[in-house]
Amino acid sequence: MINKIKIGLALFFILIFIITWQLFSNYQKNWLSNENNSLLVNESVDPLENDSLIRSSLEVQERKEEGDFLDKTNLPLERASERVTKKPFGILINPDTSPVQPERFRGYHTGTDFEVFPEETKEKVMVFAICTGEILAKQKVVGYGGVVVQKCQLKEEDVTVLYGHIALDDTLKKVGDQLIIGEKFAVLGAGESSDTDGERKHLHLGIHRGAEIVLAGYVERKELLRAWIDWELWQELI
Repeated sequence: MINKIKIGLALFFILIFIITWQLFSNYQKNWLSNENNSLLVNESVDPLENDSLIRSSLEVQERKEEGDFLDKTNLPLERASERVTKKPFGILINPDTSPVQPERFRGYHTGTDFEVFPEETKEKVMVFAICTGEILAKQKVVGYGGVVVQKCQLKEEDVTVLYGHIALDDTLKKVGDQLIIGEKFAVLGAGESSDTDGERKHLHLGIHRGAEIVLAGYVERKELLRAWIDWELWQELI
């Protein structure tokens, strides 16, 4: 009888040991699995950061669908090439022979002027970013009226892009904001207003080599134009 009790107790303890070992093994597997998962999370992109990138991409896509971006992304205005009819890059201007009359400037033109069509004289004409980069300046400048200057890169070379004759009150961005190529961000100033410093309604687009802000719309000598980039060449390089 005593032997049977001993055998029963032995079997009972063996059963308890087996159950305990099984529970311990399962716990160890779960712990290792959780540890590996935590390592994978730590080594991956921050989920919150990734989520912000996704949201940013979605916002850009939504704005594209709403018409806030120009399909031909390196154009400053719609139908840009058709608008260069008076002052292209590098033209020599003086008050007597200028295609714009009356004329108060003289020298070699450092930018490209984009004219408005007759039906746009009283309408809002939107301006689009020709590259991606930060806004460095947004101010009134003599000879231009409203000016926005943007920092960009062309094949790893720093350049500044000057958008002249802008209605600053209608400009959607501020200094320090990032513009995306093709993004609608400003409106042309009204002709003969403070936004154009009394000039006709048009866009002056200047692309200067280097990170320094240079506001000159004309230079005295032709060789000085080397510091600027012709917009037509920009289209091929961007």
